[in-house]
Amino acid sequence: MLRSFEVLTPEQAWGRMSRPSHAWTYLDVRCEDEFAEGHALGAVNIAYKRRTALGLVPDPDFITRVECRFSRDAALIVACVRGPRANSAAQALADAGFVHIAAMPVGWEGQADAFGTLLARGWKHSGLPRGSAI
Repeated sequence: MLRSFEVLTPEQAWGRMSRPSHAWTYLDVRCEDEFAEGHALGAVNIAYKRRTALGLVPDPDFITRVECRFSRDAALIVACVRGPRANSAAQALADAGFVHIAAMPVGWEGQADAFGTLLARGWKHSGLPRGSAI
């Protein structure tokens, strides 16, 4: 089932995360090694895909792992490196019954064209607060 979810820029995401109620959580769905290289301040890492000999494959336990950490009415901003995993993970969460989902499709690195030219800045290049290195 396709459900809609909000799409946010890094600045909009930080605006929600930094509200006094701090109701929104940045859910970083990158692999653990990518997360360790840098992440948004306050981000929680639950990988949507796992590295295997075949490359990145969806983690069949992703929803269960999110449910162990968050209720279905938690407000989550889903992000990855450049967007595709975030969009897929946000859709999977919406399909599983999570009701407050937003995706940040520019991700950590931002969106680039086929030549590597940055088209839209991600969190890393937006001057927003970063978490400590792991």
